[in-house]
Amino acid sequence: MDNIRTAIVRVARRVRTLEQLKQRQSRRTDVGTVGGGTPTVPKSRNQMAGLKVTNELLTQAKPFLQDFEKAKFKEFLAPLEMSGLKLLGDKRPFDARKAVNMWQLKRSTSNLVMHQKFTDSQALLEQTLGLLKRLTPPQVLGPKTDAATLQILEEYEREISKFKFEVPRYFFGEVPKVDASMSSDQFEQYIYFLTHSQVLYRGSSKLNGVVNDILLYTHKLDNHEFKSKRSVTTYNHMIKWYGYNKNQSLFARSLLVAMEKDGIEPDIHTINNLLKMVRVTGRIRSVSEPLKLVNKYLRLCGHYKLQANLVTWTRVYQVLTNVYLKEMFLNRVSMEQVPIPREMVYSVMDDYMVGCSGVTELVQFVERELRMPEQVWQEDSKIFNKVNYMAAKCATSAGEIASGAAGRCHDSHTNEHVIRGLRQNQNLSEPDKINAILWVYKGDSPAVIRYVVDSLSRIEFDIDGMHKATNKLVYDFQQLSSYEKTGDVISSMKSHISSFDAVMAKLQYFKRRIEPKDWEIPVQLDGTNTFVVPEKYLRRRHMGVIKAINRSKLVAATSLGERLREREVVARQPRA
Repeated sequence: MDNIRTAIVRVARRVRTLEQLKQRQSRRTDVGTVGGGTPTVPKSRNQMAGLKVTNELLTQAKPFLQDFEKAKFKEFLAPLEMSGLKLLGDKRPFDARKAVNMWQLKRSTSNLVMHQKFTDSQALLEQTLGLLKRLTPPQVLGPKTDAATLQILEEYEREISKFKFEVPRYFFGEVPKVDASMSSDQFEQYIYFLTHSQVLYRGSSKLNGVVNDILLYTHKLDNHEFKSKRSVTTYNHMIKWYGYNKNQSLFARSLLVAMEKDGIEPDIHTINNLLKMVRVTGRIRSVSEPLKLVNKYLRLCGHYKLQANLVTWTRVYQVLTNVYLKEMFLNRVSMEQVPIPREMVYSVMDDYMVGCSGVTELVQFVERELRMPEQVWQEDSKIFNKVNYMAAKCATSAGEIASGAAGRCHDSHTNEHVIRGLRQNQNLSEPDKINAILWVYKGDSPAVIRYVVDSLSRIEFDIDGMHKATNKLVYDFQQLSSYEKTGDVISSMKSHISSFDAVMAKLQYFKRRIEPKDWEIPVQLDGTNTFVVPEKYLRRRHMGVIKAINRSKLVAATSLGERLREREVVARQPRA
């Protein structure tokens, strides 16, 4: 681990010119008007209420459903008339035992197993590095001035920014309609939106959703209506969506053949998307060696006479999972003096964070080794979010998160980084984690709502047990006359009530700040000073947390505490 960290530090010292780069100016696109009109937000409804699928019904339906998506892909690839494609052939047997063994070797943290894996893969990585060196332009390799390095990095930033548009991460409306009258640029932006935004309406972004149908329809070879609008960029977005997001590597590779059949030559971004796909397949149970696939795709660069760029070097580094292989790769990067782009810096930071002791050490690494002052790295959302993650992971109190770097919401990904750090936090209790996330964030991130509801649902049985304990406590207090026998129990009971009241108060504050008006659940006060949730709102929103509170009758905890405090006063009075 010390060797890899030394290599990381050595590479990081060469990234001093990155803070001079200007922030990328991404082109904006009005997603709501691409399809000709503003989509309407649908009303929530549960169409599957009361439907129960038994294991017997699932077993009967499985043969008809398991190849449904494969049939769609076969229909799309039918115009190719290539029976040799794996996807068009019969289903081949899968060596599950070999896949599990390879996965265990990848996941092992034993130094002996990791060194053995390095020995077995060292020759493959040498081939990979040799291919990268031959495919990289000469002006990128070797010694160069700081000005030349900065110019290469600026060209890299401009190149990748040409294919990026600003789209929402979550889209809650219907998918905008596709129109054949779109221009080529509008069609490219439309495909980018479909493949880079998550459309939540009726699961549109799922593999069996409408996004998949639109992509297959517009890029089918016998669809001449959109032939003039299809380009290498739209195909690249599809390869990324199917291969990286949906883990459909066979179909993503088949799209490369469809491109050529459509008269479109792949570019280096096509190869980089295929390498990005290997990053996913290399971390699951598979029987293929990731570096062999990497070498296969790099040879395609030579076949199409393409030159590797800085993204290609970054993609290869991201495929590696063995610490010794990463050290070998970083040493070669230093020796060849390859400029380090921002995306590789992010990956290097991830590796450094594995053995990092806390957020202070990580900030020192960023500011001293990467030469990025605080005002610089806080403007980079990805570095800022990584610091947020480490702060949440190592925090010992909710106040540290609220007062530290994680207390500032930078973008839509910040909430998820902090939640991921809280899940791995071993210092905070579950109520403290809930309090931290409720007090810190004021946004409307679905990740925050999901985390709070899931956390409260997990402590449902604790809530129910506390209710039973309080009822038993009242009964015992009526039977016993000595306050000393029940004083400790009453003190513990009051601390539980106080803790619960704090959580409920923060939850109500959180709900008022982020939820739509139709989500607001009014709480009424009946004649016995008991908080009651109206039944009609329980029917409208079947939220697990509300049902848990209603079942355990903890809505009456406040009035119960008042009665116990009154009994406590009576017990303290001397007997006549």
